[in-house]
Formats: sequence, C-alpha cells, structure tokens
Amino acid sequence: MNLIKPIQGLRGLAVILVILFHLNPNFSFGFIGVDIFFVISGFVITKSLIESKKINKKFSIINFYIKRFLRLYPSLIIFFIFSSLILIAFSIPTNIGNFLRTGLFALFGVSNFYLIRIENDYFNDEELNPFTHTWSLGIEEQFYLVFPFLI
Repeated sequence: MNLIKPIQGLRGLAVILVILFHLNPNFSFGFIGVDIFFVISGFVITKSLIESKKINKKFSIINFYIKRFLRLYPSLIIFFIFSSLILIAFSIPTNIGNFLRTGLFALFGVSNFYLIRIENDYFNDEELNPFTHTWSLGIEEQFYLVFPFLI
C-alpha cells in the first residue's frame, strides 16, 4: 500500500503529542495522540481490506489474521522475553508477578482488561509496570478480531 503523506503527517503529530505527554504528564493532549493512532489504524486497515478485495475479488480472513500476527507478534514476543529476563535477573522487587502476568495477558491481546482488573494505569505512581503500555496493543488486537467481520 502506498504511503499517504497526510496520514504520515498525522502519525508525526500523534508521536509528538504522546512524547510530550510522557515528558510531562500534565500535558493533557497526549491522549489525543493515542486517539489519532487508533483512527489511523482503522483507516489503514479499512483501506487494506477494500484494496485486497478489489485486487483478489474476494477477502481472505485467514490471510488478514496471518498478516496481523506477523506484523505484531514477533516484536511483542521479543519484548516480553527481554523484559521478563531483565525483571527476573535484576530481581525487580515490586509486584514482579503482576508485571509478568500483564506481559502474558499482552501475548493474548487482553492486557487492557487485566490492567483494569488490577486497577493499574498510567497514573499509578507506585508501580512502573513495563507492560502497562501493552493496553493499546490489546485494543488494537481486539479491533482486528471484530472489524473485518463488520466490513
């Protein structure tokens, strides 16, 4: 798929907003950056599905899920293994069990639900869970599971 320059510009804006939020949590527009990423993802996936159907005269849900898996999971698995080894090797003392469970739930695309259940989020100063950021990946994976059937 060809890159669309306005979409690349929106991605850049979203990155800047998210970085500014992480540098200063009082910067309230960081969430807009995340929302922009979600909208871009929906647009790109929709465009990909429509183009695939035009080219192939049909849509293969299996191929769609294989592509998504190969795009997301190699990095996620490496991140999970590397982060888990660091947590274990350095005996990170606080809630290592919750950290590792969050990572495992991330591998199944539901870390957002687990983080809600244990009441952990970005504003929890007591716990710096390296897998907290996987909540957005969980939402993206859940979107991928449902959205193709709506189209």
